[in-house]
Amino acid sequence: QQLNDLENVNNSRNGYAVPRRYSTMLDEPVFSRILSSKASAQRRQAQKTQRQQEQQHEYDDDNEDGWGDLRKKKRSVFKGLLKLPLRGYDSLVVMLRRQRYAQKQPGTLVLVRHGESTWNANKTFTGWADADLSERGKREVEHAARLLLEGGFEIDVVFTSRLKRAIRSVWIILQEMNQVYLPVFKSWRLNERMYGALTSLCKTELAKELGADIVQEWRSSLQTQPPPVTVNHPYWPGRERKYADLRDNQIPTTESLLDCMNRATPMWENKILYELRNGKNVMVVAHANTLRGLVKKIDNISDEEIQNVAIPTGIPIIYKFDSIQTMNSISPILSIEDRQTACQQHMNGLFLEKPGLLKQALAKEAEWSQQVPGYNPTMERSSKTPMSALERSLYKLAAERELNQWAGKFVDPLAVAEDDGTDGNNGLPMQLMSNVNGRLENVGDGVDGPPNGESNNNGEATMSSVGTGSGASTTPILSEEDDATDENDDTKIVANLVTQPCVTSMPSNVLVPGLGATPIRKDAVIVIIRHGKTEHNKLGLFTGWEDAPLAKDG
Repeated sequence: QQLNDLENVNNSRNGYAVPRRYSTMLDEPVFSRILSSKASAQRRQAQKTQRQQEQQHEYDDDNEDGWGDLRKKKRSVFKGLLKLPLRGYDSLVVMLRRQRYAQKQPGTLVLVRHGESTWNANKTFTGWADADLSERGKREVEHAARLLLEGGFEIDVVFTSRLKRAIRSVWIILQEMNQVYLPVFKSWRLNERMYGALTSLCKTELAKELGADIVQEWRSSLQTQPPPVTVNHPYWPGRERKYADLRDNQIPTTESLLDCMNRATPMWENKILYELRNGKNVMVVAHANTLRGLVKKIDNISDEEIQNVAIPTGIPIIYKFDSIQTMNSISPILSIEDRQTACQQHMNGLFLEKPGLLKQALAKEAEWSQQVPGYNPTMERSSKTPMSALERSLYKLAAERELNQWAGKFVDPLAVAEDDGTDGNNGLPMQLMSNVNGRLENVGDGVDGPPNGESNNNGEATMSSVGTGSGASTTPILSEEDDATDENDDTKIVANLVTQPCVTSMPSNVLVPGLGATPIRKDAVIVIIRHGKTEHNKLGLFTGWEDAPLAKDG
């Protein structure tokens, strides 16, 4: 106010006004003090604003998927006033809570890499491109859910990325486990590594053109970044709505393996670790390189050793922890009789199945289904089958394992392992560990060939034992039992279509990749949809809280 008064009086002298903060007619010392005081206030305000913005950015980062609001607790003013004169009692309560908290056991962490995508299948650099699951990928994550059911794992909360191949993997797993109601949080920090200008290019063709050494350097080196993507690139993620809440510096144009791992680290420190310490069982369904970043943090793996760690698609990795204070991962105990589970060099996580078994089985599935009449009806059991979801999944798991053992007889142990697109271990087979005389030793890639050097090249299917113990049966687990599968149901469902939409949206300038200018509604609306018809609806039954599945036409 004093500065304004001086300017109002002095700036109009001699008939003209001079710019603010500049006048030879003002008393210089007084003016300097006023300006200095005002500048200090402006600096303090700017610092305060910057701190508020940083705090808001931290909150927005934690709350990008709504997780921050769930963790945030509302504090009662009335309760605070009551506690004000009772500081001693409050301290005692805090101490007792800490003791009770110290006795709590940490939760279990389940890591699952999404199933094979359509771009994985044709050896394409994917990164932030939103490729969907292939048919084999869907089978892989279904199998992962059955392994979790067999192990008796109860999931409390799920974290995943914003890419559809990971999100769809979550849907399939939770549907197979009959736990679709679980909270799922999607974070860009769990997205795959950004491959920059390499996105959508074929790995094998690029290796022929530029040289295998250069391409392998981009894939496996810890700090080498591929050429960056430009804003004109068709797969630049800045145009996608799913990233509209991110700041410009949060959308990468290229990343090294280390950059990707560092991006995923705050998810572990701020969210996953919090849930585990509260005794929650957490499942993370993400991508190879972001999961490697979590594994590097959990097992304290060095920069050199992490390059030898690979994460296969569709196989759950289980982590147990010693206490909520230290959260050190516990090394798994493998029994000599256990031929299903495995662990990898440098990792304390336990694979619920040896990598490669399901992939080799799916390659021989058509031949196997012709030899075993009961296989197809078992795998086609749907929610209409009169058995629980757990029973149905375990029957399918048993059938898949029988197929695994039979397909293993055709594996050539000297054949070069197929590169499945995983950047870990320089594209080489995974180095698995096995219990030998009470200690873990390296046993190679874990995929066994024909026993005792025998081969079975005549193509004839032979029944193998189911199970691994001495009491394993050589009788097929499949039988000609009734499973209520509607194989002969040729009923055609005619959809009720509305030829004219109720509301016509106005054209806009929004460009959708592959579609061009597309009309998109900009006004605020609420979309209300009732679920599709269930079998209970069709039969006229009261449903309520009964968890009836959708009918086929529903």
